[in-house]
Amino acid sequence: MRICRVQNSFPNRSNPGAGLYSYYLARYIHEPTLYLIKATNSEKSDIPSHLTLKEINLWLDGARLAKLPSNPRAEIADFYVPERQLKKILQSLEYLFKSLPPLIKFRPEIVVCKSTLKLFHGLFAKYALGAKFVASLHNTSEIDLMKRFPILRSILGRADLIFVVAREIEEGVKRMIPEARVVCTPTGVDLEIFQDRALPRQKQLLAVGSFKSKKGFSYLVDAMADFSLRHPDFKLLIAGDGEHRKEIEEQIKSKELEEKILLLGVVQREPLVRLLNESRLFVMSSLYEGFPKALLEALACGTPAVITTGCNAAEIIKETGLIVPKGDSRALAEALCRLIEDELLWTRYASNCRAVAMSYEWKEIASKVYQNLQGILEN
Repeated sequence: MRICRVQNSFPNRSNPGAGLYSYYLARYIHEPTLYLIKATNSEKSDIPSHLTLKEINLWLDGARLAKLPSNPRAEIADFYVPERQLKKILQSLEYLFKSLPPLIKFRPEIVVCKSTLKLFHGLFAKYALGAKFVASLHNTSEIDLMKRFPILRSILGRADLIFVVAREIEEGVKRMIPEARVVCTPTGVDLEIFQDRALPRQKQLLAVGSFKSKKGFSYLVDAMADFSLRHPDFKLLIAGDGEHRKEIEEQIKSKELEEKILLLGVVQREPLVRLLNESRLFVMSSLYEGFPKALLEALACGTPAVITTGCNAAEIIKETGLIVPKGDSRALAEALCRLIEDELLWTRYASNCRAVAMSYEWKEIASKVYQNLQGILEN
């Protein structure tokens, strides 16, 4: 089985969480694999011997295109911004044309395309190379794109297999493409790395994620303003970086929360594990997600969580934390206060975290994915 994975990114020092889903699948599926990504200068994570990493240099990268005005709250009403989608489409077309030579040379039997903007690779591979076309969808936002653009529905309808990471995405695809073969394979967690070290819990909350509109950090800052009135001795740490960091910094300053909210920038894996073990709660304020790996990592470290409905993780938060409506700062603050103030509830949730995370071990998820890939080759 020769597999080509078409991605944007690969785990690296600047962004250790980039592309982890596909990375772990490629790592545990021991078949010759061509891994296409956009070029970066950052040091890459360990590359398995059966994997060939090919970086595609793009002229139309973020530095060469005019910076678009941003609004960290825009996506609560409508995440779709035409100018941004046009930018992504242009980049994807350049990526397609530049990646065709290595794709053709590799002669894959299966091409796995992550995200709707990589589907043209699969279409080309199916009809020009005779390969199986597999799509991998990770965000509910992709369902909205399919609703807006019939061409995406048409292309996706030609996929031999569609992997999705959440039931909500699965239901959305099946409503638009009833005949599609859809398999839900959630993201996983590396239980050897993310462990409960039984460290003393500090008076701190932890959030992890890139500074994008979909992460809802502006609502988290508002929630922290309310939370701090009842718990002034607690701090919020945010690990990550990204395009909306400046706006969040200004919001923090305007609310005089500089001593309460600390922006840590990109945090490498080992210090992240320690932060997860030291924090009293993990918090996700996302407006939309696929199936959040950061949440699984927190649970694997024994850390209860407060998340939003946008996280698509209701099935795993039932016995490990609380869930609130997305975009509701007051509900978020109240949930944080409740878990801090109710020691018995916190202890019950903490005792369940590791067991829940163990249901999402990467090797088991990779095994299921491999079985499905074998199935489409045999048919």
